[in-house]
Amino acid sequence: MLEQINLTQLTDHLDTDDWKLIAFHLGQTFSLIQGTELYTKKEIAQKFVNLQKFLYREQEKYTARDLIALEQLKSDIVSEFNDFSVIVKKDNLNMMIADEEGLVIRAFSTQF
Repeated sequence: MLEQINLTQLTDHLDTDDWKLIAFHLGQTFSLIQGTELYTKKEIAQKFVNLQKFLYREQEKYTARDLIALEQLKSDIVSEFNDFSVIVKKDNLNMMIADEEGLVIRAFSTQF
């Protein structure tokens, strides 16, 4: 469903608070996929400089051109999850990200 949303077409529907929230969650999510936990907008802005204007509400209104950075990050996340699988066995949760050939490039495991 996320891949069907084009953020650049939502300029008239969302305000600066909405864009801040979207930028924060996209930055945090992509960072987690890369194996790094970020907790503050400052940390996210340092890692993803192109999100800074959204995180700090530097504009009152954003154009479709402004939103390309968010759309690209969203597309990158969707692309990562296309190769994402989850396996649950008894008390174990295993998550894996594979490349195009199916080779696991990142794996996470936890017990619950």
